[in-house]
Amino acid sequence: MPNSAHAFTFIISLAAVVNGMGIVRLLTALSEFLRFRNKAKIDHYWVYSCFASLQLVLHIFFWWSLWSLRSLESFNFFKYLYLLIGPTLLFLATSLLVPALDGQRLNMKEIYYNNKKTFFTVMSLVWLWGIMLRPITRNEFGETLPLFLFFLISSLLLRIADYPKVNAALALFQWAVLLVFIVFFGLELGDLSTKF
Repeated sequence: MPNSAHAFTFIISLAAVVNGMGIVRLLTALSEFLRFRNKAKIDHYWVYSCFASLQLVLHIFFWWSLWSLRSLESFNFFKYLYLLIGPTLLFLATSLLVPALDGQRLNMKEIYYNNKKTFFTVMSLVWLWGIMLRPITRNEFGETLPLFLFFLISSLLLRIADYPKVNAALALFQWAVLLVFIVFFGLELGDLSTKF
């Protein structure tokens, strides 16, 4: 299918909807925490909060970076299916991270360590998907390859690391790397067109 403004809007809409579901999941969880704060006992854990907020930024940044795909000359069904894998995996990871709140006591540190292997396995798949997106859609690796490799390796390390200090350090390091990347490459809509 040749890419045009109308085709691009049509093609991207489902990816944007799936990605938006992850944002809704995070915001719904936040509103549940606020609504049940007097009924439920929530033991906060800053590392969990760090990754939950990072997920929100990743969803928003993914949405922002979709604009870079408008420059593709053509799109076929298999490229489209591959494109949909990314927001689907990101949504699944977010859903694994966010617990249901129904008035009971929540220990966020316990929830984080109980779900982190599965969460970081899925996030590793997200970063692997990101590494391969440009080769699949444009037949070349993008300039984001080192960034995505960093996130892939750190997600794999987080999957196996049970030491709280390692998890805390990598949480802060992931945030720092993402912020630096956004400041240098992603502030303007379309800046990622040559990189993503």
